Amino acid sequence: VFAGILYTEAGFPVLFHLAEKPEVLELGEDFVELDGLFLKNMIFRGAGGKTLVAPFFLAKTLRKLM
Repeated sequence: VFAGILYTEAGFPVLFHLAEKPEVLELGEDFVELDGLFLKNMIFRGAGGKTLVAPFFLAKTLRKLM
């Protein structure tokens, strides 16, 4: 299982687990498509102790968009 975190253009985190290793992505450069099942919102503490909420997905695929 591969665990990862993506960020929306607005800087919000999206957490996921993926069964197969995804292709190599360039941080801050690539736009991706995640096909999966939303499981729940995860609540955690970020930098400076700020509480963050992020959606968590069990992903089937993660691929780079052209």
